[in-house]
Parts: sequence; structure tokens; C-alpha cells
Amino acid sequence: RRHGATIRECEPAQQIRASTASEEDVEDPRFSPDGTRLVYTQRTTDQSTGKRATALFTVDLAGAPAKRLVQGEDGSYDPAWSPDANWIAFVQRNGKINDLWVVPAAGGQATKLTDGRSVASPVWSPDGANIAFFEPDGTSFHVSYGAFSVGANGVPSLSKPDKLFSAGAIDAPSGMSWAR
Repeated sequence: RRHGATIRECEPAQQIRASTASEEDVEDPRFSPDGTRLVYTQRTTDQSTGKRATALFTVDLAGAPAKRLVQGEDGSYDPAWSPDANWIAFVQRNGKINDLWVVPAAGGQATKLTDGRSVASPVWSPDGANIAFFEPDGTSFHVSYGAFSVGANGVPSLSKPDKLFSAGAIDAPSGMSWAR
């Protein structure tokens, strides 16, 4: 102990190879709440057409290979772990619309939670009961949230989102956090 801090020996840093292709970029890495897994966005560009696509991948930090979780037609990005690490919320683009979706963190069917909204930077409440997100509105943003639930049939849903407030000059790509 030095000056009230505990010093521990740590494992040497490991590089986890997410991609081997030069036309692929890895973005938005997010640790699971227990620190054992990582979700990230992988962006690819088709060299013949120039079309870009993004997909979400998860990787077990114990050394398992990366696993594709979701790939939307126009892109899946902005992943956010639920506090219990059972769900990953993300934004999926379809044309000019960016809707909020969730997928089981272990893999499975993704479910769209909003319809026709333009959302960014989802974040879970500390108890996992709500998901908040930004919605652009001209030169400002709304911050909205909805109650998250999973029905008896296992299908997740979000209540009709409520607007918390609007403000200009919000840096949506930096995201937001939720305090207790």
C-alpha cells in the first residue's frame, strides 16, 4: 500500500485481434459489467462498390474467438450492455432512420424497440429498468427514455419513450451516463 492505494500485480496486456483486413475498422469497444467480455462495432468497406457496413461482435476476454452478434443492412453500432449483462442495446440504421434495438448478449434474435425514430447513444439505467437515448431535432437534441421489459414469451419491449429535456450543443457521440 502506498498513500492509501493498493498496488496489485496485473496480467500482462493482451492484444485481441478483432480483424485482419486493412479495410476494416474496430470502434465503440464496451466492456461487459463483469469485465469478462467486450462488444464492439466492426466497420467494413466493400472495395469494389465503396459501400460501408457495420456489425456488432462480442469477444470473451478469456481467449475465445470473436463472434458476430448482429449485422444490419445499413449498419449496427453504439452498443450498450445492460447492467445484468444479459442484453445489448444498439442503434441500427435503415436508410435515414436510426432505431433502438436489443439483442441477447449470448446471441439470438435482435428486437427493434423504437419505430421510425432517429436515436443515438443508448444508455441503460443502473437497475436495467430503462433505456435513455438522444434524438436529434434540428440544431438541438431531445433526451428520451423508455421502460425496458421482457414479456413472459421472452420478447423484449420498450414503453412509449418520454422526453426528459431538450438542449442544444449536446455531443451525442460522446454519449451520456446515468446517475443513481
